[in-house]
Amino acid sequence: FGEAYIKHLEVFKSIGLIGLEPIKHKGMDIIPMEFLKDLLPVPSSLAEGYTGKTSIGVIVRGTKDGQPQAKMIYNVSDHAKTNEEVSAQAVSYTTGVPPVSGAAMFFRGGWSG
Repeated sequence: FGEAYIKHLEVFKSIGLIGLEPIKHKGMDIIPMEFLKDLLPVPSSLAEGYTGKTSIGVIVRGTKDGQPQAKMIYNVSDHAKTNEEVSAQAVSYTTGVPPVSGAAMFFRGGWSG
């Protein structure tokens, strides 16, 4: 995460906007995180008009057949094409695909430990 993102998150935390416990606001119970979500733009609305590419990569280390292995896996995504295909910006897409892929590998028995 970038410095600006972390700074904003710290501010939201310092003023109680990332809490999950209900609080009173103008006589009503609200959950701060839900309130914040309602104030922010819908993430998919941020994708339209983005241009350019983004990339993400990871080095996976482990063992296979008793031998140490290391593989670099990376992806380059085009913002406009990603928006056309999945109605999201490429950053969101490249952030979501790796953990979903890892979970699929784990539950299919291809990843353990």
